[in-house]
Amino acid sequence: MKRRLIALATVVALGACKKSTDPTVTIETASAERRSIVLSAQANGTVEPVDVVEVKSKASGTIIRMPVDVGSNVKTGDLLVQIDPRDVQNQYDQAAADLSSATVSRAVALAQRNRSADLYKQKIITAQEMEQATLAFANADAAVIKARTNLSIARVRLQDATVRAPTNGTIIERPVSEGTVITSATTSASGGTTILKMADLSKVRMRAFVNETDIGNVKPGQSATAEEILDFCRGKMAHYAIPRYVEFRDVLPKTGTHRIEYSVLKQEGITERTWDREAAGYVVSRDR
Repeated sequence: MKRRLIALATVVALGACKKSTDPTVTIETASAERRSIVLSAQANGTVEPVDVVEVKSKASGTIIRMPVDVGSNVKTGDLLVQIDPRDVQNQYDQAAADLSSATVSRAVALAQRNRSADLYKQKIITAQEMEQATLAFANADAAVIKARTNLSIARVRLQDATVRAPTNGTIIERPVSEGTVITSATTSASGGTTILKMADLSKVRMRAFVNETDIGNVKPGQSATAEEILDFCRGKMAHYAIPRYVEFRDVLPKTGTHRIEYSVLKQEGITERTWDREAAGYVVSRDR
């Protein structure tokens, strides 16, 4: 029994010695100092162009050519859509032939009136015959005017079959393609077929819904840089849609009904306050 107690005491002593050799727990400390707490408010939203142009055609028919696609940059006058011109071309040719015929008829009626006037002076024909010759010339002259007007209308319709870009911009939507039969925007009760939509992507706006709990963190006078805005756009929109120009304004021009006057912004164009990402060396790659 005495040997067992000595052995147990030896084990307890060894265990106590082993426990005492464990390293002590180190607690890290730091000096107190004043720092700024950064609060960020995130919101889902959309980046959209300020002014969107909805392109329609005054002519009806089948689209036979459409050389642009979404993302294409176009300039004023560039071809957007070519509609089958056969019908309007035939109308134009018919109107041109009618004008040519009416012009000849007028020349004949004028000659007959002049001869009738000479005969009437010689009292060879009656006053009624002279009046008939005068009326025939007046009708022939009116026919020329009518034929010339019809030719002008036919020319406009022929030109309407070729749709060109009304302004500089980028194609952002193309709901139709080659082979689609479209309706006229001037004769259709539905307002015609929308061929495509284009916009000037150098000026865009962001529309987002911020949580009401985060609105309290937004204070007047807080700043945002143009680079931060473009960083926000990256990954959320195509590379060609990221704006090149950014301008901060305290007040936007508005109409009497409190709508933004985009025409005024267009007239002002690029000002001294406008930030240019290309001039600043901000690179937008296509893989974003």
